[in-house]
Amino acid sequence: EALVALYVSTNGGSWLSKNNWLTSTSVCDWHGITCSGDVAMRLELGSNNLQGSVPTEIGYLTQLEYMILQNNTLTGPIPTHLGELSGLEILLVTRNDLTGMMPDEVCSLRTTNDGALLNLDVDCEEVDCSCCTGCCYDGGFCWLYP
Repeated sequence: EALVALYVSTNGGSWLSKNNWLTSTSVCDWHGITCSGDVAMRLELGSNNLQGSVPTEIGYLTQLEYMILQNNTLTGPIPTHLGELSGLEILLVTRNDLTGMMPDEVCSLRTTNDGALLNLDVDCEEVDCSCCTGCCYDGGFCWLYP
């Protein structure tokens, strides 16, 4: 499962808040997860001490609308599999240690499905992103593209 892969790949045992994660409780009751019915719609784990890489399995959360992972210690590239999240409206990964280029598959979410991806914010010194809506720098300064 995608959420278990996220927990494992980001050192979930060290998260600041991890209530109900990896328990028999519904994922809808796990810290940072908001559901509609029994489907995860929001993943909000900003400022929660996530350390490591974003797993490719995250692309299995196809109904996800919000992915908020800013202010952690995420490393490595942004997986192309995020491009499978066709309903994604907000992707915030600023103030991490992600690197490389924003995958074309993710950028295409800005134009496909009526441009559902409205907010796409990254650290511009580490991630090359021609399609982002917001940009942050190591000094803390962030700005939005017009």
